[in-house]
Amino acid sequence: MKRFVFFVCCLCYSVFSFAQGITGGVLAGATTSQINGDGYGGFYNIGLTAGGYVEYAISHNLQFRTELRFTQKGAGNTNGDYRMEVGYVELPFVCSYQIDDKIAFYTGIGAGFRIYEYIESRGLKVETNNFGTAEIPWFLGGEYHVNQQWYVDLRSAFSLLPIDGKYHHWCLYAGIHYYLDLN
Repeated sequence: MKRFVFFVCCLCYSVFSFAQGITGGVLAGATTSQINGDGYGGFYNIGLTAGGYVEYAISHNLQFRTELRFTQKGAGNTNGDYRMEVGYVELPFVCSYQIDDKIAFYTGIGAGFRIYEYIESRGLKVETNNFGTAEIPWFLGGEYHVNQQWYVDLRSAFSLLPIDGKYHHWCLYAGIHYYLDLN
């Protein structure tokens, strides 16, 4: 077992020490979402998102990024007496194109795995199990790089497959990303 751990540590060190163009960091932000077709309409559910990412520069203008993040999605109504919240662990894969030093646009697809779900109505909170375990979101967004270490991210995600047989999540993200030095 000690040899295996030593081998994995050496392999990880060699991959990251010789890999040029690999960066990564942490992210945090807010989400607002709705469930298309549920009869409530509107982005009344506010949630959190947080995680980390690794990015590989394919060229000066083209990057590939994968993220691992926790995201709260769901639905709500205008008076605030109904709220459905669904927590996901998401694994997005996106390609971004850098327009200039400050602005980039991207698109990608991912996988989301439901870890909890509940409905809160008139002060009563009930755990439910109405949605499927997995979802496949399609992402479209843009970035504004404040400086070398910070950038803000605005994106939209739409579930390509129905989350419960007929409804789709539509989520808007606003986040801030911080680059860590991996090299």
